[in-house]
Amino acid sequence: MLKYFMLKKAVVLLGSSLLFFISSCFSGNIRVDSGGIIKIMPVREYLYGVVGKEIDSNYPVEALKAQAVCARTNALYYKNIAREKGLPYDIKNSVFNQVYDKDDGDNVNVITAVDSTKGEILTYHGKIVEAFFCASSGGCTDSAENVWGQGDSYAISVPDPYSKKGTYDRWTKEFSSSELGAILGLASVKTLRILERDSSGRVQYIEAKTYSGITKTMSGNKFRLSFIYSNPGGIFIDARTLPSTKFKVKESDRRFIFYGSGYGHGVGMSQEGAKIMAEKGFDYKQILHYYFPLLKITRLK
Repeated sequence: MLKYFMLKKAVVLLGSSLLFFISSCFSGNIRVDSGGIIKIMPVREYLYGVVGKEIDSNYPVEALKAQAVCARTNALYYKNIAREKGLPYDIKNSVFNQVYDKDDGDNVNVITAVDSTKGEILTYHGKIVEAFFCASSGGCTDSAENVWGQGDSYAISVPDPYSKKGTYDRWTKEFSSSELGAILGLASVKTLRILERDSSGRVQYIEAKTYSGITKTMSGNKFRLSFIYSNPGGIFIDARTLPSTKFKVKESDRRFIFYGSGYGHGVGMSQEGAKIMAEKGFDYKQILHYYFPLLKITRLK
């Protein structure tokens, strides 16, 4: 039988500039490495700052508990990856790992969520895995295989009626031909054609064609990431944000109008769905089992 040992501290790569450190007023054990600024802190303190940053702290506490279990799982998962690569830190402060902010960790509900789930993580056949989450699935979560082409068979698609009538259920975004071209690294785009959708209804492959006839075909995920890379730190309400790949698109007068639902990659736990489930009386374990039906909640020793 495998034993899991409590993670005592987290070694976090905060950023690549000293300005980030100064302006964020981080305290504690800090060192500067060639890769950036590294902070060593108790894992509990780290989780306070992650849960408070990654999910709305006004959500019901059971939803926050579910997020806390995901955050703790990911801290261990990325720590293992970092050790295999010989990195001087455990995890990056990044949207591609987890986002940490000390100032977001003072909320009493966040503290309760972290402390009351102490030592709990998600495992798959005894293995620590990445606990994916997104802001909203838009009505159906996606599988890791569909989105990233990776064989994470535990991250499967599930229907998600709890995410259907929330903040991100319906959205519209509009881009000019030249704006879309710049985002995709092309000249002005003439046509945009959805080539394939996956089982969750998300765009699997899409083709952009310029007025000069140059075409670019990419996965739906890479298409969405192009918008993120062109607008780092962008949020849902930003004009240049494409919230998800669960969309339809219409072209009119050299402008492209996207009609979609959901926010994020769509894999794993929908935070908005977790909120609605908690409001309906589900506890955090039920929420996690719903979104991760193949995973087990395991307590660290």
